[in-house]
Amino acid sequence: MSKLARIRLNWVPSISTDVESQTLGIHINGDFLEYNLPPGADSFEFVAAEKAEVTVDVTASDGAYVSPPATVTFNVGDLSEPAAPTGLQFTIVEVIEAEENA
Repeated sequence: MSKLARIRLNWVPSISTDVESQTLGIHINGDFLEYNLPPGADSFEFVAAEKAEVTVDVTASDGAYVSPPATVTFNVGDLSEPAAPTGLQFTIVEVIEAEENA
């Protein structure tokens, strides 16, 4: 039996103050889905089959112009195996002077 993955997308919306809407395009194995989202939207969930090839584009529009897309492409992978960790990031939160004899 094949498996499905519920996928959450996260992004930082445009910082432009005149954005009226965002467009989310999802390509899954050649099929295309498009969603119109409000300007402040920063996440979206959808379902894709295991081993699916997925490309996602997010653009912002001010009504007259459309931004270049933020794009990510990934493969859902074999869902019978443990899911890999995702979204690993790091942030330096403080710089500390090292003690001389430490």
